[in-house]
Amino acid sequence: MPTVIEDSTTITELLAEFADRKSPREAKMVGLPGDRKPTPEELHEAGEPSHFLLFRLQT
Repeated sequence: MPTVIEDSTTITELLAEFADRKSPREAKMVGLPGDRKPTPEELHEAGEPSHFLLFRLQT
């Protein structure tokens, strides 16, 4: 069952984690800069106004 994330701080943290794990090209697909590590302001802007669905895969 997915978890709906509405809190802007949590969304910003999830985007930061995504940007750290993925390439800039992949991060660009969610509104982050595609050529460098995003600033905290850019992370916040990319997540506003948004809701995220968090899926956890179970094995």
